[in-house]
Amino acid sequence: MIGLASACLLLVSTACGDGDDGVGLPVPTGTYEDGTVTAMLVADGRFDALVSLFETAKVFMGPPGAEQVIGNAAEVAGGPDWDHTVFAPTDEAFSRLEQHTLDCMFEEANATMSVRVHVVPQVLNSDMFRTGEVLTIGGPVAMLVDGRNASFAEAGILETDIEATNGVIHVIDAVNVPSVCEG
Repeated sequence: MIGLASACLLLVSTACGDGDDGVGLPVPTGTYEDGTVTAMLVADGRFDALVSLFETAKVFMGPPGAEQVIGNAAEVAGGPDWDHTVFAPTDEAFSRLEQHTLDCMFEEANATMSVRVHVVPQVLNSDMFRTGEVLTIGGPVAMLVDGRNASFAEAGILETDIEATNGVIHVIDAVNVPSVCEG
């Protein structure tokens, strides 16, 4: 199991844009420091919907009742001291979802849940993958490692160890959909 970082982060979604690609996927609007996780996701071109989820999420730090907003998740993931891992579903993975599921996911609380279960609060390179649970910001997520193949929740891991200046990205082929949006 992967341990939690010392800071308690709570991501809260605030807004959602509409994409014009025909499937209702939003597009990112921010610019980010070169080489950071967020900048690399944007530059890659396969992660517009995921970056949009990050842009809609505010990050709070501190104990319950005394949280302070430190920025949106895209800004925080674009900072030099972030040092996290993102299991990044592609736009293709988002586009396979039904429109009502996407609409549900981009509602405030649901987007928060989705973002949180795609982020591990430490750098986790593929050589550290083990069958068991990975502790994301949103809680434990199952990981299965079978030889050279690995899965994260129900998603296959397509590409690993995309190094950023402040973390690492692993590309996955499915979105972890909050249970309230399934069906």
